[in-house]
Amino acid sequence: MTSLDADLVHRWFATVLNPDVPVMPHWGILPSAVEGAVLREGRQLLLAAVVDSTMPGPPEVAASEPAAREVQTYLHALAAGIAGTQAALLEADGPTQPTQGSVSRLTGGPFGAAEPVDPPGEAPTIALVTGLIAGAAALRDSLNRPGPPEVPNREPSAAEAARLAGVSAAEVVVDGADLHAVAAISAATAMQGWGVGQPTDPRDRVEYRTRGLIGMLLVGLEQASQTPDPPAVPAACGAGPGENRGRAFTAEVTFEIRCGTSESAALHQDLLALGEDVQWWSRSGVDHFHIHTDSPGEVISQAYASGTLFDLAVTLREPTPSDLD
Repeated sequence: MTSLDADLVHRWFATVLNPDVPVMPHWGILPSAVEGAVLREGRQLLLAAVVDSTMPGPPEVAASEPAAREVQTYLHALAAGIAGTQAALLEADGPTQPTQGSVSRLTGGPFGAAEPVDPPGEAPTIALVTGLIAGAAALRDSLNRPGPPEVPNREPSAAEAARLAGVSAAEVVVDGADLHAVAAISAATAMQGWGVGQPTDPRDRVEYRTRGLIGMLLVGLEQASQTPDPPAVPAACGAGPGENRGRAFTAEVTFEIRCGTSESAALHQDLLALGEDVQWWSRSGVDHFHIHTDSPGEVISQAYASGTLFDLAVTLREPTPSDLD
């Protein structure tokens, strides 16, 4: 069973900070230099909290970017929640006093290189849950919008998404869920109701980026805490996970879809970039699409992301007389 210890913290942030394997590629967010520094700062705070219940001091230098400042606040509160719970639980077994510190004392600067904290320690899963709740409570809703997150067509703010993640974690930990289960439910809950695509409003862009970075943290923790997968056995053709060794072909793809007019129009525009002879007919509230494409998988994925499909057909496109001229 995975434990909240120094090794996990290192794996967690190595996952989040790996530029070659984005945690959430569909969001189109990679940490900026300032955000990356904040994440490395947070790694040190969490290492100190997990290993010896060190309570973080306030940031000595506030991050210069709005989303980075929000994540900095979140990580400081997350570490404080873990350290405080860890210290309280240890107090039951004998007097202990958490130390007050700051990340600069651990790294030589607020955004310095990460150094391992020794000796390695371990924190209970309930400490992580407390930290998630504390981190969410420290965030502010920069949109300052009225109404609960359940209002239709209203995306949750970063603060709301983090709060829901913490509440979900608390609900499952009382039933005995292990650390990976807690991380998984937190990540899944936090991502509910998110739209993908950079907003145009500046405040919305800050929320989008903050929400994405916190989502990356939660998904990264889920990935780092799961039991390693067994070695992949190649398929008979020799392909491994994510590989397709078949021969590409030009396909004729047709389907019906039920969605709004604006969604159908957007889908039509997307399909124009994926093939040729793109046709769109609307009959009695049902939209019919036709396309010739060398990327049938991408066409189908785009269609399913737009609405409910019916009568999907994918066939090898037969040459027409004009093709032979």
